[in-house]
Amino acid sequence: MVKFTLRIDDKELVNQFDELARTHGMTRTAFIVQLMRDTVSAGYVPMRNGEGLRAITGSGAEVSLTRLNQDVISKQQGLLSDDQESAFKRAKQISGPKHGNRWVEARTILEEAGFKVFRL
Repeated sequence: MVKFTLRIDDKELVNQFDELARTHGMTRTAFIVQLMRDTVSAGYVPMRNGEGLRAITGSGAEVSLTRLNQDVISKQQGLLSDDQESAFKRAKQISGPKHGNRWVEARTILEEAGFKVFRL
């Protein structure tokens, strides 16, 4: 068993968190563990401005998806095939907050279209 201590100065936040845990029929610890499992299962999700994905094709074209506040901005350099263009548009759409921040799925879409994908 691993133990760690988490210190939070915001009493109201802790009270709200505890209430949410009770709503789910869980203790604070059980709820934290569940959230940790959910986060690990979800994989990489950019949390800060400037984080995101960079993807390169075999021909040297490059695209990027970057978090900026509550939006995702995209850039493209070079020519993409129709399949790559479609994959890029789809990845941009689903990585945005309005579509669930589905960055893991966006990465998979790009890789299946022939991109090599890296974190920004």
